[in-house]
Amino acid sequence: MNYPEIMKRISIPILSLLTVCFFFSSIKAQDKDSLDLPYKKGNWLAAMSGNLSSINLNAFNSSSGGTVNLSNEYIFEVSSGHFLFPKVALGLFANASRSESRRVSNIITERFSIGPFVRYYIGKSEKGSLFLLGGLLYGQIAETNEVQNSGTTEIIQLFGKGPGAMAGIGYTHFLTKNVGLDVSIRYDYLRFNTEINNLTNDTRTSENIQALRSFFGFGFLIIIPEFAF
Repeated sequence: MNYPEIMKRISIPILSLLTVCFFFSSIKAQDKDSLDLPYKKGNWLAAMSGNLSSINLNAFNSSSGGTVNLSNEYIFEVSSGHFLFPKVALGLFANASRSESRRVSNIITERFSIGPFVRYYIGKSEKGSLFLLGGLLYGQIAETNEVQNSGTTEIIQLFGKGPGAMAGIGYTHFLTKNVGLDVSIRYDYLRFNTEINNLTNDTRTSENIQALRSFFGFGFLIIIPEFAF
């Protein structure tokens, strides 16, 4: 066995041990710094957020004259977590949404996703802090598409489900020590295994679809102290 290989085998466990020691020492230091903060170790959080958007677009082109594009989307999300470490919460979330789009075709899409998340607060202020958000999710999608084609209506239905991941950033402004306002923006990535049914032609196909969606949320956050339990 040559010298570089020996040094490599020795350095890996040493570096791993130093990393673990640094992690626990930093957690201990954060614990002392966050004794009076809402996101201290042992507290619980419960959050509720949503988003409502509506677009009414009147467009004009030479071939069809005037066209109207109506789009509505409703998103609702709840989450709950526990601060296992200072400023670090681990929990579960559930998200449901419905969107409608009407132009040449009428499209109604419903989505549902659920999964674990990790929220990490960056700052140390009692008034508020930025936070990073990440997690895994499992989602389902149902979509109905009514297409107007040469005077006839073609109806296509899509059903799918699959795993995914999400990541985002946000800010919590604390109105009191236990109640805050949450603003966040994040991206959800899902890979659906879908079944597409054409009800008009009585055909059925399968397809894998990748979906990336941005989500802007605004809502409330409640901090439940450890002694409440």
